[in-house]
Amino acid sequence: MIPELEIPLWVILAAASAMGLGTFFGGYKVIKTLGVKITRLKPYQGFAAETSGGIMLAIFATLGIPASTTHAITWYNYGCRRCPKKTSC
Repeated sequence: MIPELEIPLWVILAAASAMGLGTFFGGYKVIKTLGVKITRLKPYQGFAAETSGGIMLAIFATLGIPASTTHAITWYNYGCRRCPKKTSC
């Protein structure tokens, strides 16, 4: 264990800027590919995927368990698409 770790402010700002700019310029393409080309979700399936992914991440954060937002949403999108058509996710 590292007793104390100091991250310079410029590193935090650079990482936040890179993530923000990446989402701003490429986020639409990622969501379009995931929601249209890979799984072809309907609006209610997208809502179910986002809601369940958010709930799972909130529970994990409360419990202190590390979780990836990208992986959670991707797998919930896949799961909603794989649900039988007679039931909803």
